[in-house]
Amino acid sequence: MSNHSLSAAAETHLSGAQLKAVSIISLLTSGTSCLGSFSVLLCSIYYKRVFYPEVFPTFHLAVADVAASLSLLISSVIFMSDTPGFPGANGPCDYMMTLVTVRYG
Repeated sequence: MSNHSLSAAAETHLSGAQLKAVSIISLLTSGTSCLGSFSVLLCSIYYKRVFYPEVFPTFHLAVADVAASLSLLISSVIFMSDTPGFPGANGPCDYMMTLVTVRYG
């Protein structure tokens, strides 16, 4: 590897402050998404329209979005709490982000 590619690889990592900012943004967006999707679920159930053909796909998308938003919310909270990882291994935040990425992807 050349010296140029080493410096380019070093510049791609985020600093601690940048990671904290990304986790705060993730916390806010996932909280808003969870609140909105949960309100869709509550309204669909309250008005007993879950099995209407127009509402059925929206209901299931809201269920999937609540699950993904909760995963991202939990992952952001774990990261913000500075939970230490195991020595020499990835912490719980890394595993949660993998699950969230698989759910959103």
